[in-house]
Amino acid sequence: MKAMLLRRIVSLDRESAPLEPADMPVPAPGKGEVLI
Repeated sequence: MKAMLLRRIVSLDRESAPLEPADMPVPAPGKGEVLI
């Protein structure tokens, strides 16, 4: 799954693009959970 990650909190005055693209595993609900 494609995602955009915010790895740390930054000031937008210093860094204009705090998000970075990443490939993540497809989420799967655990026991007693529902995937929305």
